[in-house]
Amino acid sequence: MLDGNNFKIFGPEEYGRFGVNITNGNNVTVKNIVVEKFYIGIYVDSSTKITITGNNASNNKVSYVIMDPDPEIFWDGSGIAVYNSNETIIFNNTLSNNLHGIEIGKSNGTRIDSNNIYDNKQYEPPTLYGWGVYIHGSKNVIAVNNVVLNNGAYGIFSTSSSGAYSSENVTISNNTIEEHTYGVYAVSYSSSVYLRNYVIANNSISSNTYGVYDANSQNQTIVNNKVSANSCGICLRSSMQNTVSNNILYKNAEGIALESYTNHSEILFNTVLNSSSFGIYVRSNSHNNLVIGNIVSNNSRGIRFTESNNNVIFGNIISSNKNDGLIIYYYSSNNKVSNNNITLNAIGITITYDCYNNRIFHNNFVDNMQHVLTDVNSTWDNGYPSGGNYWSNYTGVDKFSGFYQNETGDDGIGDTAHSINMNNADAYPLMAHVNTFNAGTWDAESRYVEVITNSTVSNFKIDIIEKVISFNVTGEEGLGICRIIIPNTIANTLWLGNYTVLVNGLAVEFRNWTDVENIYIYFSYPHSEHAVTIIPEFSPSPTLLIAMLTLTVAAALTKKNARKNIFRRKP
Repeated sequence: MLDGNNFKIFGPEEYGRFGVNITNGNNVTVKNIVVEKFYIGIYVDSSTKITITGNNASNNKVSYVIMDPDPEIFWDGSGIAVYNSNETIIFNNTLSNNLHGIEIGKSNGTRIDSNNIYDNKQYEPPTLYGWGVYIHGSKNVIAVNNVVLNNGAYGIFSTSSSGAYSSENVTISNNTIEEHTYGVYAVSYSSSVYLRNYVIANNSISSNTYGVYDANSQNQTIVNNKVSANSCGICLRSSMQNTVSNNILYKNAEGIALESYTNHSEILFNTVLNSSSFGIYVRSNSHNNLVIGNIVSNNSRGIRFTESNNNVIFGNIISSNKNDGLIIYYYSSNNKVSNNNITLNAIGITITYDCYNNRIFHNNFVDNMQHVLTDVNSTWDNGYPSGGNYWSNYTGVDKFSGFYQNETGDDGIGDTAHSINMNNADAYPLMAHVNTFNAGTWDAESRYVEVITNSTVSNFKIDIIEKVISFNVTGEEGLGICRIIIPNTIANTLWLGNYTVLVNGLAVEFRNWTDVENIYIYFSYPHSEHAVTIIPEFSPSPTLLIAMLTLTVAAALTKKNARKNIFRRKP
């Protein structure tokens, strides 16, 4: 152990090379040393199980650049540099006013924990850009609980340049990262080598140009971060199979951006607020991405797609955006927009400039100043019996049913199309609000049950043991309607095609349909408070019916296939 007891080591006037040099060391601790004015404050090379703790390394500047055999690594001007070493711990150090705070190169199993890293900046002449933490060609690195402030270009910088020196399995968590060009910069400089298996989690990232900038990466997880006051909060570029989830982003210019062939990635359950430009922006040939379950509110514009195809926009709350809630723009085609709440925006959805074959259905368009602005043709429903969207300004009635809406009996779908403009219409507008519930994983896929009702829905549950789907409906007055959409996978697993229909224990009339994906059940009731359950025809648990007021639905499967005319239905 080398315990300096706060002893100060100062380099010579023209700077010495290393303040502390550990080469080929094993199981060494360096603690409580103040080291200043060297080219590198504390240097570790080709060593194992080194602990660096409680030190202060500052004012270690570059005089000339010490080059690693890999020409992209600069080892001069660092507070702490670790190279070609294993199981290094860097804990509770202060690193300031160096060119670089901490550098990790070609190492394995490094932990960077609870350090204060600030004011490490570029140095002139020549211009060399500073950073707080630099991780290059290293594996199994954890950077946790650090305060990283005002370090020039990069807060935490991680990169790969070749197959031999790729960076993998890096965790960056619980750090405070502020005032850089790039807060977290994770980039591979090789087009053939991806950064892989990064976790960027639970950080506070603010007041940078880019909060998180991730390029040429795969299998990255960016989760539970608070990202604010950046030009772009989280930006993924030329990457694939990454997940951005459960982050809170606010007061950025752009919240989340996918760009330049970022494909097969997921933007899930984020909250994106008060962006001055876009909440979520998918652009520049970014295809086959999922945008699911996000809250995108009070931005200048909510979600935008440009030159991007085959994306899924599902289950988002897109509300109170000053301009457009959702924009599909400039050669963006074959996107699916479903089960979103699009409310209180200036324009609910804009689709323009050579965008084709986009499908928009089972959304709630409520109280937008203008629901749709479009000059191209899109598909606004999912056919019959699935239906279209709920429109708060739809004035049609529901007295009939069927593909042509000419069969006796209502079905929860308007009898006339909802006209959008001369070239677009929703042929099967829904008569009530769409409520979407996650039903879990069935046959290795996430499944959802939809309850379309003018009642308030609560306490949705699926009980696999009892073979029951249940929820509560509440309404103050008038007639309640309920249209339930259940995937065939769930219905067949629970009930094997045998159902019973009860309302508070009594048999009621109902209507039902089926297609290749779902069963559809429709019924009505006087508005009050009811417990709704769907059970097998011969329930194995009689106590289940005694325990609750039941409104129980059974559906027989039928199959109808027909084509529709979206402007006029003829018998």
